Amino acid sequence: QCMIILIACSPISIASAQTFTGLGGTIKDDGSLNIYPLTINGLPPAINGEFGLEKICVNIQHTWDSDVSIYLVAPDGAVAELNRRNGDGGDNFTDCCFSPTAEVSINDGEAPFSGTYLPEISFGGLNNGQNPNGVWKLAILDIHPEEEGGRVVNWKLTFGKKPARPYFLAESK
Repeated sequence: QCMIILIACSPISIASAQTFTGLGGTIKDDGSLNIYPLTINGLPPAINGEFGLEKICVNIQHTWDSDVSIYLVAPDGAVAELNRRNGDGGDNFTDCCFSPTAEVSINDGEAPFSGTYLPEISFGGLNNGQNPNGVWKLAILDIHPEEEGGRVVNWKLTFGKKPARPYFLAESK
Protein backbone atom coordinates (compact mmCIF):
# COMPACT_ATOMS: atom_id res chain seq x y z
CA GLN A 1 0.00 0.00 0.00
CA CYS A 2 1.10 3.53 -0.76
CA MET A 3 0.07 6.73 0.88
CA ILE A 4 0.36 10.02 -0.93
CA ILE A 5 0.80 13.08 1.20
CA LEU A 6 0.30 16.49 -0.33
CA ILE A 7 2.01 19.42 1.25
CA ALA A 8 0.81 22.87 0.40
CA CYS A 9 3.56 25.41 0.20
CA SER A 10 3.15 29.13 0.13
CA PRO A 11 5.84 31.41 -1.25
CA ILE A 12 8.15 33.02 1.23
CA SER A 13 7.09 36.58 1.83
CA ILE A 14 9.80 39.21 1.85
CA ALA A 15 9.23 42.19 4.11
CA SER A 16 8.56 45.40 2.24
CA ALA A 17 11.94 46.75 3.29
CA GLN A 18 14.91 45.61 5.33
CA THR A 19 17.58 48.05 6.49
CA PHE A 20 21.11 47.16 7.55
CA THR A 21 23.44 49.58 9.36
CA GLY A 22 27.20 49.74 8.94
CA LEU A 23 29.67 51.36 11.25
CA GLY A 24 32.08 54.04 10.22
CA GLY A 25 35.37 55.44 11.36
CA THR A 26 37.91 58.11 10.59
CA ILE A 27 38.32 59.22 6.99
CA LYS A 28 42.07 59.06 6.50
CA ASP A 29 43.19 62.35 5.04
CA ASP A 30 46.10 60.92 3.06
CA GLY A 31 44.53 60.47 -0.39
CA SER A 32 43.89 56.75 0.13
CA LEU A 33 40.55 54.98 -0.33
CA ASN A 34 38.72 54.46 2.98
CA ILE A 35 36.65 51.26 3.19
CA TYR A 36 33.82 50.62 5.68
CA PRO A 37 32.45 47.04 5.40
CA LEU A 38 28.93 45.80 6.18
CA THR A 39 28.05 42.10 6.13
CA ILE A 40 24.52 41.35 4.93
CA ASN A 41 22.77 38.06 5.73
CA GLY A 42 19.19 36.80 5.43
CA LEU A 43 18.15 38.28 2.09
CA PRO A 44 16.91 36.26 -0.91
CA PRO A 45 19.74 34.84 -3.05
CA ALA A 46 19.32 37.36 -5.88
CA ILE A 47 18.52 41.07 -6.16
CA ASN A 48 16.88 42.43 -9.27
CA GLY A 49 14.09 44.73 -10.45
CA GLU A 50 11.52 43.09 -8.16
CA PHE A 51 13.48 42.99 -4.90
CA GLY A 52 16.77 44.78 -4.45
CA LEU A 53 18.68 47.79 -3.20
CA GLU A 54 16.30 50.74 -2.74
CA LYS A 55 18.18 53.32 -0.73
CA ILE A 56 21.63 54.13 0.63
CA CYS A 57 21.99 56.57 3.54
CA VAL A 58 25.15 58.07 5.02
CA ASN A 59 26.09 60.15 8.04
CA ILE A 60 29.47 61.72 7.35
CA GLN A 61 31.11 64.54 9.24
CA HIS A 62 33.54 66.43 7.02
CA THR A 63 34.69 70.04 7.01
CA TRP A 64 34.89 70.42 3.22
CA ASP A 65 32.29 68.31 1.37
CA SER A 66 33.69 68.90 -2.11
CA ASP A 67 36.79 66.92 -1.08
CA VAL A 68 34.61 63.81 -0.67
CA SER A 69 33.67 61.18 -3.24
CA ILE A 70 31.36 58.36 -2.08
CA TYR A 71 31.03 54.90 -3.66
CA LEU A 72 29.20 51.68 -2.83
CA VAL A 73 30.86 48.36 -3.68
CA ALA A 74 28.61 45.28 -3.88
CA PRO A 75 29.66 41.75 -2.89
CA ASP A 76 30.25 40.87 -6.57
CA GLY A 77 32.62 43.85 -6.95
CA ALA A 78 30.19 46.09 -8.89
CA VAL A 79 30.62 49.77 -7.97
CA ALA A 80 28.10 52.62 -7.84
CA GLU A 81 29.23 56.24 -7.64
CA LEU A 82 26.95 58.12 -5.24
CA ASN A 83 28.69 61.48 -4.89
CA ARG A 84 31.62 63.08 -6.68
CA ARG A 85 32.94 66.21 -4.98
CA ASN A 86 29.71 68.13 -4.45
CA GLY A 87 29.03 70.76 -1.81
CA ASP A 88 31.86 73.26 -2.22
CA GLY A 89 33.23 74.27 1.19
CA GLY A 90 30.12 73.16 3.09
CA ASP A 91 30.17 70.68 5.94
CA ASN A 92 28.64 67.24 6.44
CA PHE A 93 26.26 64.65 4.99
CA THR A 94 23.66 64.25 7.76
CA ASP A 95 20.95 61.65 7.15
CA CYS A 96 21.84 62.04 3.46
CA CYS A 97 20.17 59.33 1.38
CA PHE A 98 20.46 58.26 -2.24
CA SER A 99 17.36 56.86 -3.93
CA PRO A 100 16.12 56.42 -7.51
CA THR A 101 12.84 58.07 -6.48
CA ALA A 102 14.41 61.34 -5.27
CA GLU A 103 13.45 64.54 -7.05
CA VAL A 104 16.77 66.39 -6.67
CA SER A 105 20.17 65.23 -7.90
CA ILE A 106 23.08 65.33 -5.46
CA ASN A 107 24.68 67.60 -8.09
CA ASP A 108 21.93 70.18 -7.47
CA GLY A 109 21.98 69.89 -3.68
CA GLU A 110 23.79 72.16 -1.27
CA ALA A 111 25.84 71.38 1.80
CA PRO A 112 25.12 70.48 4.45
CA PHE A 113 23.52 67.55 2.61
CA SER A 114 20.42 66.23 4.34
CA GLY A 115 17.42 64.51 2.79
CA THR A 116 17.15 62.26 -0.25
CA TYR A 117 18.97 62.76 -3.55
CA LEU A 118 19.45 61.04 -6.87
CA PRO A 119 22.99 59.63 -6.83
CA GLU A 120 25.75 60.76 -9.16
CA ILE A 121 25.08 57.64 -11.27
CA SER A 122 22.14 55.23 -10.81
CA PHE A 123 22.92 52.28 -8.56
CA GLY A 124 20.42 50.07 -10.44
CA GLY A 125 23.36 48.19 -11.92
CA LEU A 126 23.93 46.64 -8.49
CA ASN A 127 20.51 44.93 -8.73
CA ASN A 128 22.01 42.69 -11.39
CA GLY A 129 20.86 39.29 -10.14
CA GLN A 130 23.79 38.99 -7.73
CA ASN A 131 23.53 37.42 -4.29
CA PRO A 132 23.26 40.39 -1.87
CA ASN A 133 24.33 38.28 1.10
CA GLY A 134 27.96 39.05 1.70
CA VAL A 135 30.19 42.04 2.35
CA TRP A 136 29.11 45.43 1.01
CA LYS A 137 31.59 48.29 1.26
CA LEU A 138 31.14 52.03 1.55
CA ALA A 139 34.22 53.56 -0.06
CA ILE A 140 35.18 57.18 0.65
CA LEU A 141 37.91 59.10 -1.10
CA ASP A 142 39.11 62.41 0.33
CA ILE A 143 40.89 63.87 -2.69
CA HIS A 144 42.85 66.60 -0.90
CA PRO A 145 45.33 64.89 1.40
CA GLU A 146 46.43 66.54 4.60
CA GLU A 147 43.83 69.30 4.57
CA GLU A 148 40.33 68.95 6.02
CA GLY A 149 39.38 65.60 7.55
CA GLY A 150 36.30 63.81 8.69
CA ARG A 151 34.63 60.63 9.76
CA VAL A 152 31.87 58.26 8.71
CA VAL A 153 29.44 58.07 11.66
CA ASN A 154 27.36 55.27 10.10
CA TRP A 155 25.67 54.21 6.87
CA LYS A 156 22.61 52.17 5.89
CA LEU A 157 21.44 49.99 3.03
CA THR A 158 17.73 49.40 2.48
CA PHE A 159 16.54 46.47 0.38
CA GLY A 160 12.92 46.10 -0.63
CA LYS A 161 10.28 45.75 -3.30
CA LYS A 162 10.89 49.18 -4.88
CA PRO A 163 14.51 48.80 -5.99
CA ALA A 164 16.55 50.93 -8.33
CA ARG A 165 15.89 49.58 -11.80
CA PRO A 166 18.67 47.31 -13.00
CA TYR A 167 20.40 48.15 -16.24
CA PHE A 168 22.79 46.17 -18.32
CA LEU A 169 25.39 47.47 -20.73
CA ALA A 170 25.06 46.22 -24.27
CA GLU A 171 27.92 44.11 -25.59
CA SER A 172 30.05 45.77 -28.21
CA LYS A 173 30.73 43.84 -31.39
